[in-house]
Amino acid sequence: MLRIFVQNMTCGGCEKKIREGLSGIAGVEGVTVDRSQKRVHVVGPATEEEVIEIIKALGFSAEVLPARGSD
Repeated sequence: MLRIFVQNMTCGGCEKKIREGLSGIAGVEGVTVDRSQKRVHVVGPATEEEVIEIIKALGFSAEVLPARGSD
């Protein structure tokens, strides 16, 4: 699972845009968007680069968060 931080996700419309934008690409099997935490979780074989590129193309800043337990 990829964990992505999206700084400028501020409203329900942003949440929907990201969810729909990522759900439509190959390699994404599931998307969870948490606007209050500004986080997106992506399940599937899509690469970090693909997911970040899509989010940025949608007009948002995005960065991959470290995997849990990798601290």
